[in-house]
Amino acid sequence: MEIRVVTRDIASARLLVVDLVGRFGGECISLQAEGEVQLRLRGENNGVLVHTLKAVERWLEQTQAASAEVFVDGRAYTVESPDREQTRHALREAVAR
Repeated sequence: MEIRVVTRDIASARLLVVDLVGRFGGECISLQAEGEVQLRLRGENNGVLVHTLKAVERWLEQTQAASAEVFVDGRAYTVESPDREQTRHALREAVAR
């Protein structure tokens, strides 16, 4: 499984790398020159994906970014900050009343 996270800069990407290395070790994680974080693991492991997405959400909160583009085995996804999603949900509920 290959997971790639596009970041806005190297400094913020390092925060994500530190979190991921703490969870998975450093052998499978790399930080590219343009700030992309890559995680490569052998075999299928949905637990890894869940932990990685939670790390991305924590990183979004730390850096106050609204969202990040995440690629899982070549497929692109947008992960939004939990704060942004909670705000969106609260607005939907207010409009529905």
